[in-house]
Amino acid sequence: MKKQKNSSIVRSKTRKEPSSKFTALRSEFYSAVAEILQNARWNSYRALNFTMVEAYWNIGRIIVEEEQQGKERAEYGRRLLIELSVRLTQEFGKGYNTSNLRYMRQFYLAYPIYHAVRDKSGTDQAVQLGASEPVESFSIRDALRPELRWTRYRLLLRAEKPETRT
Repeated sequence: MKKQKNSSIVRSKTRKEPSSKFTALRSEFYSAVAEILQNARWNSYRALNFTMVEAYWNIGRIIVEEEQQGKERAEYGRRLLIELSVRLTQEFGKGYNTSNLRYMRQFYLAYPIYHAVRDKSGTDQAVQLGASEPVESFSIRDALRPELRWTRYRLLLRAEKPETRT
């Protein structure tokens, strides 16, 4: 017996077609299942994308913190990004060139996280948290918009006025 290249074609030819009444029911059932899967795929894509945006903000934070410890900041920062780019690219593939790492640093600096604290009167006040404060006490997820992709944030970073980035 000769092996067929596409076994799904063979199966579809040999399968008995269901009655038209059953076909309508199965079509609705299939549509419901397909919609669930499509929604799940879209939601996981959005969640993954937002997780990566959050990761890029945190990478920017770590770069800024590391650069601030350097004695000769300009030269140290340049070397730091080059060496980091080489190692990340070796381990994780493309997307970590020095230009993108600079965007991550700029992203962190351009999107500070504001944390609500209560003043003596009990009113909530927005206070900008600095790099020296523990990141665990707040979430970048509260400051970013989950519907925006990394490429959109990169475009927003070009805006000169911070108000236009929101």
